Amino acid sequence: MQTTFGREMNSLQLYRAVGTLTRAFRDDPLPRLIAPDPAHRTPMMRAVFAYNIRCAREAGGVIVSSPRFEGVAVWMRSESSPSAPERELRRIPAGALARLIEMSRALDEARLDAADGKEHIYLSALGVLPGFRGRGIATALLNTVKSEAARENRAVYLETVAPSNLAYYEKRGFAVVSEISLEGTRCFLMRTQSPA
Repeated sequence: MQTTFGREMNSLQLYRAVGTLTRAFRDDPLPRLIAPDPAHRTPMMRAVFAYNIRCAREAGGVIVSSPRFEGVAVWMRSESSPSAPERELRRIPAGALARLIEMSRALDEARLDAADGKEHIYLSALGVLPGFRGRGIATALLNTVKSEAARENRAVYLETVAPSNLAYYEKRGFAVVSEISLEGTRCFLMRTQSPA
């Protein structure tokens, strides 16, 4: 049974959601670009996901698949200006933080350009623990985010650096709207069908 959290998410739930996303994205190319040193990668990912979740608690929501936290989706409304404390980001080594900020700006700029001023929902993370993949958990989480967007008459945006994810998202109503090169790695910005 899914649970959606906002401001009421407690520290233990935040810790578990961060752990799920960190493990789910362990082999993703983007964290490798941001923190090439493996010793810094996991702490960097934990810091980024903690910051991201704190922002989403104010500006959108965090959806977990069940009390076991096998899957997590993190989303935000485009017009929100969340004010999460940046203490997590201070744990990231300076070089990795600079790359993270540069890549985040490029992705945000591409998303905002594609949205053309329209309010939308940004799915900033969707991750499922490796042992639970292929069971429909990601699809259920994604459908919950899409339902929220439909209630608010908004498109959903996300990005992926894994070309293997394109067919998955296309099958679920997303289309590539832009391709961005991040230090030589292709990143695909995708959007649901625009609301009428």
